[in-house]
Amino acid sequence: LGGTWSYWAGVFPAEAAALCFAAGQGYGNAWNVCIQHSFAYAGGAVTVSFQYKNDTEDGFDYSYVYVDTSSNGDNVEVVSYTGTVAGSASLPLTQGIELPSVPKPVIIRFCVASDGAWSDQDGLNPTACGAFAVDNISISGAIVHSTDFEASNGGWTLSPAAEGLGGEWSNLYH
Repeated sequence: LGGTWSYWAGVFPAEAAALCFAAGQGYGNAWNVCIQHSFAYAGGAVTVSFQYKNDTEDGFDYSYVYVDTSSNGDNVEVVSYTGTVAGSASLPLTQGIELPSVPKPVIIRFCVASDGAWSDQDGLNPTACGAFAVDNISISGAIVHSTDFEASNGGWTLSPAAEGLGGEWSNLYH
């Protein structure tokens, strides 16, 4: 998105071939994948800015930005994207709404959640390159952080595995 490197949710062509993805490189059915970063929150307003590209099944598969206010998965949704959209976002977070009422650690997450069909995996919704990419994250206000992913992951890591939205067919492979 900006520069050479971005965080991206998808599988590369060789991985897609090994997984028998019908449409090749991209994202799959029943995904629930996130990257996250923990921050010490001292109280006050925060703004999260970033560049993004989303290419998911419109109205069924989504990319989200969450703030986990308890560090135990109590995600507060800040924004969601579906369909094919791209741009820059600048999201104000308010204490007591998207952020905790009292100072405490928080986790910011960028996630992709897909249902049981219509992705690159089954070939029913082929994408140009995958579900979601994020770059040039900048956080200002009560939390200060920035990364462009050019030299490192900037402290952003994959979240622990979580069950996807695919329902009873989510683990069947051809």
